[in-house]
Amino acid sequence: MFRSGGHLYCYFIYGMHFSINIVADRAGCGTGVLIRSGEILEGTDLAGQRRMARRTTPVAHRLLASGPGNLAQALGADRSDDGADLLNPGPWHLRMGIDQPDRRLVRHGPRVGVGGEGGDPEVFPWRFWLEGDPTVSQFRPGRDIRPASRWAIGPRPQ
Repeated sequence: MFRSGGHLYCYFIYGMHFSINIVADRAGCGTGVLIRSGEILEGTDLAGQRRMARRTTPVAHRLLASGPGNLAQALGADRSDDGADLLNPGPWHLRMGIDQPDRRLVRHGPRVGVGGEGGDPEVFPWRFWLEGDPTVSQFRPGRDIRPASRWAIGPRPQ
């Protein structure tokens, strides 16, 4: 997390799964973006096999990479990927898609699992998603969070 921006920070959390962040600041500043979910566009069979490691029923496509642990598992991420340079060609890299999302669909709200003052999306809009995207991970409020009905907090379970 303290590398220069554009690197992958992959870590083991809660003693059960990996999560990935994109480092987003200069070297020495622990700033990153937690990647909570995504859509698997290529390699869906492999992602599905990885997700089946602890399951008995197949995972729906829209849920293959929904949630930070599921995303890392679907992508096969582990500690060996920590520090990967995302700005140069390699097994991990960022690339811009041809189609840019409609900015009018970008929503923001509180960070999942953060309560109290840090869970106030008016002060800390830490979670971003595209309205209507079926692969967005579900919102779960943290403790001591104000009533969520005041905020746009992401898609509801279907």
